[in-house]
Amino acid sequence: MEKMKTIFEYCSLCKKTVAIMIPANLAMNKDFFPFAYIDVHGNPVHELILFLDANLSIRSSIICKDIGNDFTRNRNEDGFHDLVNSRNTFK
Repeated sequence: MEKMKTIFEYCSLCKKTVAIMIPANLAMNKDFFPFAYIDVHGNPVHELILFLDANLSIRSSIICKDIGNDFTRNRNEDGFHDLVNSRNTFK
């Protein structure tokens, strides 16, 4: 089983701190830092875009409220996790 790390960031849209599970080796083989990682959560669904350094510390974050109808349509379907994972493929 892949080792995971929990990071925490305040979401100004949810008005609460969100716990985000990420792979502990997520920074491995990245070409530059900070790199973007997208956490999708909430109701209505929105993105918390995190900029992580080599130690997986959050250097900055932004909220994206409009993530499109394709995502919300697939949220409760089998493609939900595939869509989320495809959005986290930044190098």
